[in-house]
Amino acid sequence: DLQYGVFRRLCWLGLLYEAREGLTLLQDGSFHKTPLWPACLRLESDTQSDIGMH
Repeated sequence: DLQYGVFRRLCWLGLLYEAREGLTLLQDGSFHKTPLWPACLRLESDTQSDIGMH
């Protein structure tokens, strides 16, 4: 699963954060890049402010 295999690990590293305000434990939040992202990574997606997983 992309969310648990990749996105959660990027959250653990501090590269992404998951916005979960108002969600239950079983609902998925939206993922956003942190300021650490551009300091560590240079990717084509750098022009996008958010990851497209909601």
